[in-house]
Amino acid sequence: MKGWCPLCENEVRDPNRNMHEQCEMAMDILNDLTEMLSNKTVEPWVRDFIPELNFVFEEDWRVKRIFKITEKVIVTSLLHYAGGDFPATELELNLSASESSRLFDVLETAELAKLEEDKVRLCPLGKRLCEEELATGAPLDSPGVRRPIEELRGWICITVARALLDDWLEGNRGAGRPRNLLKMLQWLSNVMIDNPDKVPATLEANEIFYERRDFFGISKPQTERLAAALLGIRGKYPKLFAAFRPSAGGLLYVDLKPQTQRFLERERDRVRARQRARGR
Repeated sequence: MKGWCPLCENEVRDPNRNMHEQCEMAMDILNDLTEMLSNKTVEPWVRDFIPELNFVFEEDWRVKRIFKITEKVIVTSLLHYAGGDFPATELELNLSASESSRLFDVLETAELAKLEEDKVRLCPLGKRLCEEELATGAPLDSPGVRRPIEELRGWICITVARALLDDWLEGNRGAGRPRNLLKMLQWLSNVMIDNPDKVPATLEANEIFYERRDFFGISKPQTERLAAALLGIRGKYPKLFAAFRPSAGGLLYVDLKPQTQRFLERERDRVRARQRARGR
């Protein structure tokens, strides 16, 4: 079915597809992760990987504010109201009524929170995140506390991205797509597509950071910034990758983190199952 991909808006030349393979895979990954969270079926290999996504909206100025306010909603409820509802004035958003309404439309679509009169009420996923991440009394800088916080931020990225993407596909283009997350998922899709049997621990960088097409309209400098953040050249520490090293021949090799390798192996099989169900 030749036409235009609804996700990246580029031409689809394969007559058997209405969406590019990487775009379809990105949607499958987002759908799979949000369904796991909704159904309380998040397995350890997913929990280990989710914190690797917790920075992505820091690199996307168009949706950074939505992410920051979402995080504030969850943290305010978690720290001050034991995971319950709270007065909207606690957020101090300084937004117009239309901006506030638009923001909470996204949060409600993500099943995180909604605005009812003067109250912020947590939706099912928001409540679940608070219930699972409630403070345990451990030191705040201990791995037992920091890791759940990083995981919480990763899940916020996933749920907000899914809501923005659903909005985009329905024709509402105001907030835009979560392009940096989609770019990351495109790169991960490259690895899954090109390694159908076993994902290697070490890859040549061009096997990951290449584009079969110019997806999502991200500029080259922005793409390079995102890649640098993943490698730990920018930011506090690397994401997805454990190490990278250049070779004498000008090639760059990267080592996947163990949790990234496990995620790609398992998620590839789950995506394949979804594709078989669609008759791919």
